[in-house]
Amino acid sequence: MSSYSCICGKVKVEYSGNPMFVAYCHCVECRKTCAAPYFHGSGFPKDNVKIVNGESTGSFAAKQMPRHFCKDCGTYVYGNAGEFYVLPCGLMDKPPAAQFHIWTSEKAIPVLPEDGLPRFEQGPK
Repeated sequence: MSSYSCICGKVKVEYSGNPMFVAYCHCVECRKTCAAPYFHGSGFPKDNVKIVNGESTGSFAAKQMPRHFCKDCGTYVYGNAGEFYVLPCGLMDKPPAAQFHIWTSEKAIPVLPEDGLPRFEQGPK
């Protein structure tokens, strides 16, 4: 079992196993959520994730998925994509490598990194 927490430590996310996918997301919602030109996120089955002290999270409804944050420090701690959770790799001690870029049609920076990863204008098919 691996874990990470928000800045103040009130909310902890425990996860196990390998992610279903790891992506760099360039959608507007992810960029605004993480205040960066793109988001490094990993999708984990819900059975592999435990939210500790989840009552300390707030959420906001976004077009793509509800996003949950710590009510005290504001750290974005996970997204609820229905069948799986999206965990921010930036909070992990050993983040997994991204496998592809998604939502490049909404990118903020004019040139994407030359990393050789597949690129999808929306989500992968």
